[in-house]
Amino acid sequence: GIIPIMDPQEAANRLYLNMFWVHEGNREAVDQIISRMGKEITITSQNQAARLRLICDNDAFLNAFVLTHMLTDILFENKDRKLRESLEKFEKSAE
Repeated sequence: GIIPIMDPQEAANRLYLNMFWVHEGNREAVDQIISRMGKEITITSQNQAARLRLICDNDAFLNAFVLTHMLTDILFENKDRKLRESLEKFEKSAE
């Protein structure tokens, strides 16, 4: 349910809620995934950005990596508040 043109805050909310559901509410598991995702995307972003600068003039790919990195930061910084807000929003939409 996440698309590239989605608002980053909304995408982060959706991503967190998906992780939370997949792991049946286990916040520790979700925290570990977000932490690992942050570390991995940082390394990947640095390597891919360097490669992309060598082969293309278009910033679309580079922007996608930056967006993914930003989403990871948003997830990690606000994960508990985002979960509460996402669940409340979901419950309201289900009514």
